[in-house]
Amino acid sequence: MLARISFDNNPTVLFQHVAACWEEARGANAFPARTDIRPSKLASALPYVSLLELIPGDPPDFLYRLMGQHLIINAGQNITGMRSSQLPASTPNGRPIYQSYVDCIRSGQVQQRMSSIINLNGTARTIHWSVWPLAADGRTPDGLLGSALYTDA
Repeated sequence: MLARISFDNNPTVLFQHVAACWEEARGANAFPARTDIRPSKLASALPYVSLLELIPGDPPDFLYRLMGQHLIINAGQNITGMRSSQLPASTPNGRPIYQSYVDCIRSGQVQQRMSSIINLNGTARTIHWSVWPLAADGRTPDGLLGSALYTDA
């Protein structure tokens, strides 16, 4: 049985855990595929995790394939199945978060940021987030593994 990890409002511990799972999943590839990410390895981090699919275009769009419960509760709405283009820019999935997605896809580099936001139901929150690139072919980013921790603003 896997030990439960407590993140206790500590984004560093959360991001280290998710990063270790991402590193293990990628093996010898530059990036792991979405199918390489094992929920059993993420365990305690699952409420804080998201999986996004790149929708190519100019500008690129992102489909929220999976959202953990911590993210759903703190975003103010379940946005699973929605595209980033469907969300208002002032929401937690607005410009700063969207830009980190684009930067991660274009650079192939992990992005880690923090921002004060107003969520979809009008609550002020602070969000700490990281996104890691995913690639079905192991080389060209086509998705994202995200992790976020919301705290009181």
